[in-house]
Amino acid sequence: AAKAAGAGAAAPAAAAAFGGGSGGGGTFVPVPPVPAGFNEQLRAAAVTLAATGLATAVEEEQEWDLEERQLRYGTNEMSIPVKSIPMLIFDEMWHPFYVFQYFSILIWVVGDDYYSYAVCIAAITWFSIISAAVEAHRNMRRLADIAHFECEVEVVRGGCVVRLPSRCLVPGDLVVVGPGALPCDMVLMRGECIVDENMLTGESVPVRKVSYNPVADGLSYHPDKCPGCTLFGGTVVAQARAARGQKAVAVVCRTRFYSAKGQLLRSILFPREHEESFISDSLRFICAMLAGCMGLYVWAAVVLASVGASPGRIVVRFFDMITIAVPPALPACLTIATVFSIGRLRRRGIYVTSPDRITLAGQLDVICFDKTGTLTEQGLDLQGIVPVSCGRLLSLVSAPSLLPPLLVQLLAACHGLARMGDSLVGDPLDQKLFLATHWDLIDERTSHDDEGGGGARPHSDLPGSEAAAAAGGGGGADVDGGVDGCGGAPSAAEVQAEATGTGGHVHTFVRPPGAAQAYAIIKRFEFSAALQRNLVVVRAPDSSLAVFAKGSPEAIRGLVDPASVPPDYDSLLG
Repeated sequence: AAKAAGAGAAAPAAAAAFGGGSGGGGTFVPVPPVPAGFNEQLRAAAVTLAATGLATAVEEEQEWDLEERQLRYGTNEMSIPVKSIPMLIFDEMWHPFYVFQYFSILIWVVGDDYYSYAVCIAAITWFSIISAAVEAHRNMRRLADIAHFECEVEVVRGGCVVRLPSRCLVPGDLVVVGPGALPCDMVLMRGECIVDENMLTGESVPVRKVSYNPVADGLSYHPDKCPGCTLFGGTVVAQARAARGQKAVAVVCRTRFYSAKGQLLRSILFPREHEESFISDSLRFICAMLAGCMGLYVWAAVVLASVGASPGRIVVRFFDMITIAVPPALPACLTIATVFSIGRLRRRGIYVTSPDRITLAGQLDVICFDKTGTLTEQGLDLQGIVPVSCGRLLSLVSAPSLLPPLLVQLLAACHGLARMGDSLVGDPLDQKLFLATHWDLIDERTSHDDEGGGGARPHSDLPGSEAAAAAGGGGGADVDGGVDGCGGAPSAAEVQAEATGTGGHVHTFVRPPGAAQAYAIIKRFEFSAALQRNLVVVRAPDSSLAVFAKGSPEAIRGLVDPASVPPDYDSLLG
């Protein structure tokens, strides 16, 4: 039990609650998935992390001590109990359909001396019960193996970077992010990561994550509302890096079953109930059959009584009529069919934890997919670009080299792409547009990279790199060998850059083909579904700044001068 505190009492209700008190009493209070006051901690940590280093950021931002957080949230483990096969058999054998089969077998044996059919039904029944129990045990054990995950992480404790098991993590911990699976949900505070979220979303394209920006991401942080800066538990970091020779740093926000992986497991363990189920339909069918047979039984009872049948014999015939109206072998046969269906799915890599959904899936007539690439070919093809000049839409241009220079710069710089090894990572549409320009994407050298080096290269020879470094700040804390505060007093510009989210970003450069100078992308505002656009700030080799935006036709029209909008804009792009 955890001690009630103001931080928990003021928070909204969560899926689990811990309570306690002194003297054996106390009041249970809800424990929020994200600690109360977490937003204030993040905003203050962003400034402190840039100004004075990693250790001071942790020491100043822990509003409640480590022991209380551990008491509230427990260890970062997800344990799923797995019942033994005998217990599963015991639970399965008391299913209403199986109870009806026991009753039918008893009637056949005692009332009719009908042994052969009774033995066959009994064998089928117990085979289906044992098969269902074994399959359920296998799937639950696999689910428990998926839920259990532990690794070593670098955590700041007591002003030092220490290696601890991931089960020791609690919300508020500051961790160094490296390649590998994530044990919980975290907010990326410095650097950027390339993350494989296939386990959560099914998307095969890695996702780029950037550090939290209180200005761009808003002052009210929530993991589900700010996915662009959130590293979700269960996903895999393919590449983690930060600027100026530092390491990527994140703050733990959700652990255990509160995390994205935990919520996914909970949805599997406790699936949403459907209004119409196979059992309810079957019970209605049985009731209808019994109602129809009752009229026939009244007539049969009159006939039996007229020929001198004993009352006991008439009662036995009544129960026998029930076993005829409701086929006893039907549930067992359906169970066996379900078990074989689960086996076929397992051989294709699909594991079923709710066998009732097999029957529900059998009632589907049409399945619709909404993902390009699921039923269509992978990738996109660029047919051409329609430029605008003097408020008029020009003809389609298939060669990007024939486009105006500013438009080419937009295609080459306004995106969320990153380089991992020899490959580009990011939205497929952004990749197609960028590759069509034939420009080169270059990332600065970072301290954390993937095993292949992540495509990071030094850029002291690039004319735009000095300007980008000046825009992002130059000094900072070094956590490679531990925490030793700050390498030097940062300037006010550097503190302001980090506080607004620019100082911790990795700088990306785009270079025209055959050119010696590069354009530096010094700030990215990632694509927002609400705004329907993304935006970048680019510094040219001559140190001039440019802002490029790309988005939906509706969003871009609202940003530009109405006089510059072509008259056929809506008809062509609407």
